[in-house]
Amino acid sequence: MRNGQSFFATPIERYEVCRNPQADLIDDLDRNDWLSRVQRLGRDDKAPNAFRGLANQLDAALFAMARRVDRQAVEQTLRLLGRIEIVAARSSRVREQVPPPLPMLTPGWARRADDGSAEFRIATALARLSFRSGVDGKRVVLGLRPHLVPVRLDGRSWDENGGLVCWNAGTLERNLAQLLHRRRLEAIRLGAEDELLASRTGATLEDVHHFFEGGTDDRRIAELAHGLACVECLELDPPKSDIPIALPSAYGLLKPFFTAESMLRALDWLPRDRSLRLPAEIPARLVADDVEAALRLAWQRLRALGIKLPGRQPPCYPRRGDGPRLLAALVIPLTFGETRRLLNRLDLAPETELEPTIETAD
Repeated sequence: MRNGQSFFATPIERYEVCRNPQADLIDDLDRNDWLSRVQRLGRDDKAPNAFRGLANQLDAALFAMARRVDRQAVEQTLRLLGRIEIVAARSSRVREQVPPPLPMLTPGWARRADDGSAEFRIATALARLSFRSGVDGKRVVLGLRPHLVPVRLDGRSWDENGGLVCWNAGTLERNLAQLLHRRRLEAIRLGAEDELLASRTGATLEDVHHFFEGGTDDRRIAELAHGLACVECLELDPPKSDIPIALPSAYGLLKPFFTAESMLRALDWLPRDRSLRLPAEIPARLVADDVEAALRLAWQRLRALGIKLPGRQPPCYPRRGDGPRLLAALVIPLTFGETRRLLNRLDLAPETELEPTIETAD
């Protein structure tokens, strides 16, 4: 009200009021009062600055989710949730103020964030890593999340021991190498070495090609994988691709060692009376950028198993500096169909000379 009864108002912005299904996803965050606790601590001057900044970003991201109907808003929120959990895991004060970890999220988060990108499919494949075993009569399922932050296998409470955590602030390549090493040790302990990299979904060969050639956003993959690892019962339609992709011969030769044996047997590629376990020396050679040594080891192991191979000698690999990236690419699970495409190209007559690349066109 200005002078007398002369009212004055200026419209700032106009909002269309209607139901936004994406806003319903936010309800998942307030289980166990998690979101309210995060928001209260985010306004506390004594809270870690990193946490306060992320809490403010989360408020803005949730507002965007409620206001817009687009995949980017949901993806941004998922990435922030993973970053907040990492900060919480590293701060005893945050864990005291926010006792439960991030609650498990409903599958709608993944469906509404899926933009069909290579980064999303790779992150989903990593987030769905899961091998099963039995210990003392109890069923054990080891996913990705306990390797990221110290939570129990079900993700419902913190694990102060945190013996499975192997992810840090390093590069995605290094983290995937560490992830492989830690899961291998745990798989040996649990008697599940044959299912080391079993996943409920996978990426395409085209995705792996983009990743190997540096055409993907590694930070986005890492942050998305953390957020998606918190989504329960994550089931998406498996991606399909028939695009011809030329991957290094080294990838095709080594990939069976980085594939769950149950998948290899389902594809009638590995005899049921044979076992193909990943020798520790193969990833060690790749980390050291000695790709040719890794190929010789793989070649010898496959020959001993009676697997039909292309050529009489393992392929040469003249490129230098690719070892760690190749190892990271091998850790990414493929879908059933894409694994079949790859193995079909491996199953060549022994007299055939190996070409520089393996074409995966059908």
